[in-house]
Amino acid sequence: MYYRPPSENQISLSDALSTLIKDLKLKPRMDELKIRQLWNQLMGKPISNHTKSLHLKGNKLYINVDSAALKQELYYSRSKIKELLNKEMDDNIIHEVLVY
Repeated sequence: MYYRPPSENQISLSDALSTLIKDLKLKPRMDELKIRQLWNQLMGKPISNHTKSLHLKGNKLYINVDSAALKQELYYSRSKIKELLNKEMDDNIIHEVLVY
């Protein structure tokens, strides 16, 4: 096998994937999946077990839990949850956390 220098119309695989994600508008869905993974890691098993749903719509994170006590605790920790998840995502994706 020999080395062939890149031609003008070639792009890197990284650039091609970034363009594909942008064109297919997959970034919001990928962000939501990443947040779900982080939620399980950062919040631990007890909180994850009581979380019924977690979804991102726009810049708002909606958290649905099945425990009134946990709902109140998460409600008072909204700003910390937002900061923690944004820090782990290396982006300011979440602007508001809503617990219901």
